[in-house]
Amino acid sequence: MIAIGRKNWLFYGNERGGRTGAVLHSILASAKRNGLNKFIYLCDVLNRLADLNSEAELYNLLPDKWKPLT
Repeated sequence: MIAIGRKNWLFYGNERGGRTGAVLHSILASAKRNGLNKFIYLCDVLNRLADLNSEAELYNLLPDKWKPLT
């Protein structure tokens, strides 16, 4: 994955884009490490972000705390 990404990471556009990419890669690597389906996890978290009311709710969206809505 690292070898393939090297060329792709050249095109983040600027330093801010690189930081954003690093955060996203870190979150997805954590999701993978916790045995989550990365696509389902990311879709669910992005949908829930708009409705957050507290920092505690944000904490519960981290990959090691996340539970899908039933």
